[in-house]
Amino acid sequence: MQSNWPAQAEAWLNTWTDDRLVVSPPGEGNGYWAGAPYLLADGDTLYLYYRLRRPRGEGRGYEVRIAASSDAEHFTDVWRLRKEELGTSSVERGALVRTRAGFRLYLSYVDPERGQWRTDACEAPTVAALDVAKRFAVVEPWRLGLEAAKDPVLVPDGSGWKMLVSCSVSTEPVDHSRLHGGQDVFTTGLVTSPTGLLVSEDGRRFTWRGTVLTPDPGHWDAYITRVTTAIPSRRGGYLCLYDGGESVEQNYEEIASFAVSPDLTHFEKFPGPGPRLRVSEGTGTWRYGSAERFQGQLFLAYERARADGSHELRMTRVGEVDVDAGR
Repeated sequence: MQSNWPAQAEAWLNTWTDDRLVVSPPGEGNGYWAGAPYLLADGDTLYLYYRLRRPRGEGRGYEVRIAASSDAEHFTDVWRLRKEELGTSSVERGALVRTRAGFRLYLSYVDPERGQWRTDACEAPTVAALDVAKRFAVVEPWRLGLEAAKDPVLVPDGSGWKMLVSCSVSTEPVDHSRLHGGQDVFTTGLVTSPTGLLVSEDGRRFTWRGTVLTPDPGHWDAYITRVTTAIPSRRGGYLCLYDGGESVEQNYEEIASFAVSPDLTHFEKFPGPGPRLRVSEGTGTWRYGSAERFQGQLFLAYERARADGSHELRMTRVGEVDVDAGR
């Protein structure tokens, strides 16, 4: 792999312009978040999936929405889901994709019976017609020897799909109640959280390929390495953003860095002692970056901390990715 890709990635940061607020948090203070965005361009419309959250004990991830825009600046909600419709304690980041028949939405939420993060999907001819009552299972982690599978990222792969998920692998034998009694294994400190890869021909039935981006013990990303977007480079391969944290104390308050991959199976992280993306306000959180090309331009939506500890959803215009991600 070319040694100058980190410098190319750093230069790419200088292309970011027109940063602006898109969605404000539903309250002030820690635990009130608007974020976990996922972008999809379809013709003259840019869709934005996002999640609203309150603190633990006050609702957690209580609602997700999809908004639409014709100019990547003004968004109008066209679909929404409250967690009660899934019978879940919390709903999290999803992924919206275009299919031949319409749209498919991948949803991650806590399984009501097992207390584990899982991923389902539903389909419809239009975004407004998406009906979670007709959802089907996509990733049930217990069938794969995992403790969780959430925050999907979908990437077209020829005639099929690759899906990256934030998963969890227990570091030692632990009983189910200790891991999932609180209905969020990522808050226990009993697991690590790498990114896993699944592949599919039809986007409905996926095959597990294993973990592909893993935490580094003793480093800033020793606890979590969650890929949130994979941007095709002009030189081939992908420039990816991933969220990281050193320990369970950084869960919910991750910061981001870069990695490159020729195929979403092999990754090389940005070298150096720390991450590349954080803010000076509040907890410093910068996470859940999602990039999409729309009307000839590349946009990046992300979640970041405010001074009071809440999180807001923002969007920026970025330049084309021109890094060498090949092996």
